[in-house]
Amino acid sequence: MNPVTRSRKGRGFPQDHGGCNGVKVKDLYLGAYILCEGGRLSGLEIIPGRGKPTVVFHLTGVDNSQVFASYLTGHATVNLTALRSNLSYLKDRMFDAIRQKERRENHDAVQGGDRSDQAVP
Repeated sequence: MNPVTRSRKGRGFPQDHGGCNGVKVKDLYLGAYILCEGGRLSGLEIIPGRGKPTVVFHLTGVDNSQVFASYLTGHATVNLTALRSNLSYLKDRMFDAIRQKERRENHDAVQGGDRSDQAVP
């Protein structure tokens, strides 16, 4: 069975979308591995939840079946320096996006708040 088609939603496993060369993953290490194998980060999505938000990475540019099979079976090999660099890259993008979203939400709360106490008499 293809590891992409047997994606376990909600558990960080890859989700294939329409047979295109793109995939969505929640697993930070899988995302970094895909980048090491020549993938590109095409975007990310923040899903609010109880407590911490969930981040989904949108990745493109890899042969999904081969990359996921080697990762999920434990036969993946990678340059550790590249993996560490890609982990840092994904973390930076993830935390930047979370901070931006929090700023927008805080700004919207302030903008939409009741300011009747600030009225000039």
